[in-house]
Formats: sequence, C-alpha cells, structure tokens
Amino acid sequence: MSGAKVFRTVMLPVDALVPAQDNPNSMSDEDYAALVAGIRRTGFLQPVLVRGLEPPPAPIFSASEVEILTAVEDECDWLNEVTQKPLTIVDGEHRWRAAREVGLAEVPC
Repeated sequence: MSGAKVFRTVMLPVDALVPAQDNPNSMSDEDYAALVAGIRRTGFLQPVLVRGLEPPPAPIFSASEVEILTAVEDECDWLNEVTQKPLTIVDGEHRWRAAREVGLAEVPC
C-alpha cells in the first residue's frame, strides 16, 4: 500500500492534553465509576486520540545501535516539542479523566 500511514501509540503526559470544547458525549456516574475501576485494574484497552499528533517513525530494531539511539533521541526531542502546547482530545475524554482520577501521569495516545 503506497501512501498508507502507519499509526502507533505513544505515551503522553496527562497534563499535555485538554478536552475538546464541543464534546457531545456523556456518561452516567455508574459507567464512569466502572471505567475508573477498569483502568485502575487493567490499564487502557484503547488509546486516547488527539488532534494534530503525528509521532516520528518507530526505530527499526534491526538497525545499528547508533541508528536506534538516534531514533530514540529524535523521539525525545519530538515529545518535548509536541507537549509545549496543549493537545485537544478527539476521542477518549472519559478515559483521560479516569486516568487523572486514578493518578496516572501518562496516557497512551
């Protein structure tokens, strides 16, 4: 598939994310409590989707050690740059809120 994008999950600080202003979704208190308990018990089953996030390519583990280290450094630089401004949540606001309530520092995005 030429031109197909490959997406991957990265861990981002919960403080780097903000909810969308126009989120129409709602959740009952009972369902939210179950979500919090599930995240506390087993973690995330689905990442939070945020607008404008395109991580750098993952390092290829068959590459040389220098290439892998360079890719990891590039990702650290990217992470520092991308978290300078808040990222808007497109899908997963309830999971993000539950993660904050549980006390997680990062969420998968």
